[in-house]
Amino acid sequence: PALHGEQVALGTLLMAYFQGQDWKLIRRLLQRAGLPTKASDLGLEPGMIVRAVMMAKDIRERWSILKEIKLTEEKVRKACRKLGIF
Repeated sequence: PALHGEQVALGTLLMAYFQGQDWKLIRRLLQRAGLPTKASDLGLEPGMIVRAVMMAKDIRERWSILKEIKLTEEKVRKACRKLGIF
């Protein structure tokens, strides 16, 4: 239901968190630009976000932080709660 670029905004926030970057700054910049920072902003259910992140590491043959960390659904949920995504 959401535009691809809007989904990318949420993904950027999550990947910054997983990479140890300044996700708070990124969230402020997204908000300042009027971009979504919450799943509800896009009409997405939390489960959809979790499934998308869990599948993302297998979509393409390239490096991803998601392949480096021991990704679990609980890790994704915890990160989303901490970041205010849901």
